[in-house]
Amino acid sequence: MSYPFVPQQSLAFELAQQWLADECLVLDTETTGLGDTAEICEICILNHRGETLLDTLVKPQQQIPDDVIAIHGITNEMVKNAPAFDQLLPEINQIISGKTLVAYNQPYDYRLLEQSAKACGLGHEDVALHNTRTACAMAAYSQHAGIWDEARNAYKRHRLVDAARGIELPKGERPHRAHADCYLTLWLLRHMAGKVDQIMTKDLWRITRNIGDPNTLLFFHKPSAAYCRVFIDLAWLQRSSSGYVLCAADKDRQLLMQLIINEQEQIALQRMFPALKALEDAQ
Repeated sequence: MSYPFVPQQSLAFELAQQWLADECLVLDTETTGLGDTAEICEICILNHRGETLLDTLVKPQQQIPDDVIAIHGITNEMVKNAPAFDQLLPEINQIISGKTLVAYNQPYDYRLLEQSAKACGLGHEDVALHNTRTACAMAAYSQHAGIWDEARNAYKRHRLVDAARGIELPKGERPHRAHADCYLTLWLLRHMAGKVDQIMTKDLWRITRNIGDPNTLLFFHKPSAAYCRVFIDLAWLQRSSSGYVLCAADKDRQLLMQLIINEQEQIALQRMFPALKALEDAQ
């Protein structure tokens, strides 16, 4: 079983709750670059409690370029006596087999696992990813943040350092090292598991729902700090020439607001609030 980015039937906080309930592992790698021949030069795996199962430098088959060293700080001198990837692979496979394996940018980290195996003369099938339940924290967080990227026709991606902005790392740690990034990813999972999902409209209205309460829409307008709660039977969707309009009324059924939303936001809203009526269903 795998989780390809964010399954359409699941909300981000539900995914995070499920991954933690599955006693997931969190993986992060630091590498020699981004390309098709790049290799891992550091790897870390934490369990769902934050305990370290593996945290080691890795000696790649190639030199680490200076511009990459400037990002993560791992030098060629630091890795010269580290174990090679093929020496670590049996331990990696033993740890991850049969587990839900979360990485912040899952496709990238998994590709680098396979590329590092290839650089050592192994095949991609020698990495036990086929025996894991894979999960991408970045895709889940992108849905959780709720900002739509029109150019990509998908939720906006967020760098880990931005998604976890303000979180203090343990003393002596820095971003862009494998253990630190695992720590931030696990924090993000816990944050999403205990928070609501949200949608941000072009007019900077944030629409959220409380966990366990799909019948109350919470509206917050960041620029003006305006806030209101609307019960589901006082909100509805109707189609417009530019997409959809989310309408909300007060307890006397006087119209409070009309927010223009796009089709993807309409889909996300109806996932968050299954009882939200479309115009043809409204009374």
